[in-house]
Amino acid sequence: MGLRPKGHHYPVYVIQIAIQLIIQGLNSLRGVEKTFEVLAQFWQWPTPDYSSIRQWGLRLGLYELNRQKEYRNDWIFILDMTIELGKAKCLVMLGISQQKLTQIIHQEMRGLQHLDVEVLALEVMEQSAGILIAEKLRNLALIVGTPVQIVSDWGSDIKKGINLYLESNPGVIATYDVTHKMANLLKKELYQDERYQNFLRQCSLTRQRTQQTELSFLMPPKQRSKARYHNVDILVDWAQKVLRYQQRQDFSQISTTYSLDRKTLFLLVDTLPTDCLSRLVKLMPKVYENQAAFRTDMLTHLGQSV
Repeated sequence: MGLRPKGHHYPVYVIQIAIQLIIQGLNSLRGVEKTFEVLAQFWQWPTPDYSSIRQWGLRLGLYELNRQKEYRNDWIFILDMTIELGKAKCLVMLGISQQKLTQIIHQEMRGLQHLDVEVLALEVMEQSAGILIAEKLRNLALIVGTPVQIVSDWGSDIKKGINLYLESNPGVIATYDVTHKMANLLKKELYQDERYQNFLRQCSLTRQRTQQTELSFLMPPKQRSKARYHNVDILVDWAQKVLRYQQRQDFSQISTTYSLDRKTLFLLVDTLPTDCLSRLVKLMPKVYENQAAFRTDMLTHLGQSV
């Protein structure tokens, strides 16, 4: 049945798989429980419930917070204020050594990932004043070593706290997180741009009109209420895909048949003369096998100018 930790009902391999499904598989607690239920149909695996899985995750997190961190002189701190609950906010201090970051960039040739950093400190604070954040930085530096760099989103309190810390540690580099910097630059460019704001309005309107219809596959991504300018690329990518779809003139995903319906004819009332509309009315019941046949018949009845 496998090795069991002292005081535990489930073997080590079950606990390990559950934790990996959460951290690496990004599953929910109940999702992990359901995964074990599915696997139990093929292997004689025990199936832990979500409350046990939650306890394993909490114990692992507590160990990560309490374990002794390596004392180094090349730490890079990454600060963020996250998870607000009432008046309380959570200050997260992550860390990665400059040596490890250099290896990731130059040898592995990739960007930084969540699994690359360590949780150096986690503080729940009802007040996030700069003087308190500077104190947290000093306390952390006493435990793990003075950092060479501090990266943050330059929120007002965090920025003030870092500046206070730098007064006694002038050699530390304070860096404005590039994603927030780029988002702010984009906001300055696009916030007053009427074309882009109209594009956002059209995206919102298109989403309302296409959801729960046969055109739902063309529905634009939902716009975020926060960090909207961090995700400009998502909407732009969607718009480019729709334009390419229109340029191909392949509407088989909407309908596999070609015909002139009443709605289309109504849209043409203001653009075509009466005699053309009369000829089109006669074509309404006809169904064409493909787009080429449909276009040929249209040109035959209405002329090349259509």
